[in-house]
Amino acid sequence: PQSIMWIMSILEVILETLYIVYAIGRFLVRSLTTRSPFQPDHLCIITRFPEPGRCKTRLAAAIGNNEAAHLQKQMTELTCRTSRRLQLRRNTVDIDVLYQFSEAHHDDEKQKRMMMEWLGEDLIYTRQKEGDLTVKLLQAFHRQKKGERTVVIGSDIPSISPEILDRAFELLKTHDVVVGRASDGGYYLIGTTHYIPELFTGVAGKAIPWSTDRVFQATMDVCKALKLSVATDLPVLSDIDTKEDLKTWDEALRLERNRDQSRISVIVPVLNEEAHIAKALRSIARSPSHLLEIVAVDGGSKDGTMKVMQQFSKRHGNERIPTTLLTSPKGRAIQQNFGAEQSIGEILVFLHGDTVLPPDFDIYVRDACQSDRFIVGSFMFEIEDDHHALTPWGKKLTEFVTNLRARFLGLPYGDQCLFMKRSAFQNAGGFPNLPFMEDYVFVKTLRRNGLVYVAPISAPTSGRRWKDLGLIKTCLLNQFIIW
Repeated sequence: PQSIMWIMSILEVILETLYIVYAIGRFLVRSLTTRSPFQPDHLCIITRFPEPGRCKTRLAAAIGNNEAAHLQKQMTELTCRTSRRLQLRRNTVDIDVLYQFSEAHHDDEKQKRMMMEWLGEDLIYTRQKEGDLTVKLLQAFHRQKKGERTVVIGSDIPSISPEILDRAFELLKTHDVVVGRASDGGYYLIGTTHYIPELFTGVAGKAIPWSTDRVFQATMDVCKALKLSVATDLPVLSDIDTKEDLKTWDEALRLERNRDQSRISVIVPVLNEEAHIAKALRSIARSPSHLLEIVAVDGGSKDGTMKVMQQFSKRHGNERIPTTLLTSPKGRAIQQNFGAEQSIGEILVFLHGDTVLPPDFDIYVRDACQSDRFIVGSFMFEIEDDHHALTPWGKKLTEFVTNLRARFLGLPYGDQCLFMKRSAFQNAGGFPNLPFMEDYVFVKTLRRNGLVYVAPISAPTSGRRWKDLGLIKTCLLNQFIIW
């Protein structure tokens, strides 16, 4: 009977609310008895913007300025991908890029925008101070508070892995300092639990001999003089400084390409999305992965959506990213199911036409789908308030509650970009043919067979719904439909 269904729905909402209260209580208790969760780990990447003639100058003498700049670009991008993989293991890690431009660029805001357009908006960007390596390392560590673990790396160590980075943070639980030795006598990684400037300035009048094969040993001498516990049991790695070192880079590229051979199919249901669809599609195309497929399914758009998608397909629908444009009857569930049927990937990603995928999204998708623990995944919720529909507090509150619901209750919305193995999608029977909240019902079906993974990075979605209905009406409508 309908009355029993209403009672069961109300009880379910009450239980969900009680679970959130319990989860918050457990979180607060743990924060009082363990290391504060508001003290995130910090990973700092020191790099340069890839300007010809301004980076990898030793290598440029052998391969040319343009090739050296291109290599700098690729190595920094690979380092950021590796760092984002670390967030899968350690989701409290902040990634700070300490960057440098040439003297020709003086506009700090313009430089930061250029870095964000290059490497993504999810990272923290800090401009390097003028000076030698001592100045840069002091800058990387100077904001560190006692108890905060900070690890600093360069961008020219292609063999570094998320496992090595994770191991470095683990070693800092029992040591004051961790150092990763480089094959040339220097180091490629250094981390501390508190600010120790002498590691970079030296002690007793003895400066650190940068750019020599004595850097590692001099650092060990400083640790001994200051009676610091130091861990050095990380693999010895090589940086890229000479033409002979390019063998290491070629091997790193080979390993990156072979990391996972699972093809990802991104299903994009659209209906009158002319204003947003180009941005959504570009967010897919910026991934360097060569195992992607786009399947866009139009439900009968009356605007220029199909024309925009056709232009994108001509420009980007090459062998690296095959792009298929389909039409189907209107209805997001119908469109998504049809797109999944026509796709070929072992992994399915469902991207709404007004949502943007984060940088290196494929890393989080593939790694989560490789795990036997998770049945479905999503990204964190973020409102891209391009319509100025919400006050700052309203935006933050909505994002906080939605992400709390996704993490603690395992109930992300479709706006957060759901992804899963094709087998899980098929076993669940696809999206139910409902006019609204098909994502909610679908996730509830999936989570009976596994956990829900929420990646530590956001997929911004348009704020137009909140402009049309307002904050309170939108939230109440969602809950009414769920009931």
